[in-house]
Amino acid sequence: MPTNTYNVIISSTVASPTATISLGTIPSTYKNLRLILAQKGTDGSAGRTALRFNGDSGSNYHYVQWASTNSSTNSDQNDSVTYCMIGYNANNNVLQTVDICGYNSTAFYKSTLAQHGDSYPEVGQVLATWRNTAAITSIDVICLGTFATGTNVTLYGLAA
Repeated sequence: MPTNTYNVIISSTVASPTATISLGTIPSTYKNLRLILAQKGTDGSAGRTALRFNGDSGSNYHYVQWASTNSSTNSDQNDSVTYCMIGYNANNNVLQTVDICGYNSTAFYKSTLAQHGDSYPEVGQVLATWRNTAAITSIDVICLGTFATGTNVTLYGLAA
């Protein structure tokens, strides 16, 4: 039986605080994508972290999220936002993992499953949908604050 292999498509490290990390052209040769975002909490500012696909900044995204700390649990959802939420940048060290299945299909809307944990301490999950059937060819990783210097994002293609 063949084994699944993750191949690095793009990896980028932030050289100075920024709100957007662009991942350029994504080949259509994989079945699924996995994005890993390792945020540094030194000189960034707090805000939600999110994805935009193919430059689409219209209100075409939906998410449901929950998060829990050692003292509280919260959740929220939104039906018409301009980004695919994946978590938070609370100006802490944060690790986020995002799975994007069937990214190159033109038959259905794209969904993501994101998981995050940080030094706050907080853990959570976000389910999100991009209401578009286009194949994903580019991804912008955005912060509704700023990503700190040293933040790293790596996009993997899963070869089935």
